[in-house]
Amino acid sequence: MLEKSTIANVWNEIVATFTDKPRDVKTAPKIKRKPKWFYVYSDGRDVYVRNAENHKESCVIKGNRRLDGVNANTVYELYLKRKAGVNTAQKENDITPNSTY
Repeated sequence: MLEKSTIANVWNEIVATFTDKPRDVKTAPKIKRKPKWFYVYSDGRDVYVRNAENHKESCVIKGNRRLDGVNANTVYELYLKRKAGVNTAQKENDITPNSTY
């Protein structure tokens, strides 16, 4: 498990990356499903996602969704559990509707 300070550093790196180079990225499904694309950019504080700009297999996102670092630690812990095969969908949805991104 990463320490909170390390997760904060990772979050800051994500913000910096998408501030400097916004772009389409794809989901990483755990089941046999085609990945969906979405566009990611940052204002230097938060990260935003919206429909892909350069890929037909886009997620369907209404407007821009803001992702902030407030829940980064909890979402990361749930990600590790999901990666280990635990169904965390309900907990993820309770925390944020944006956990896919």
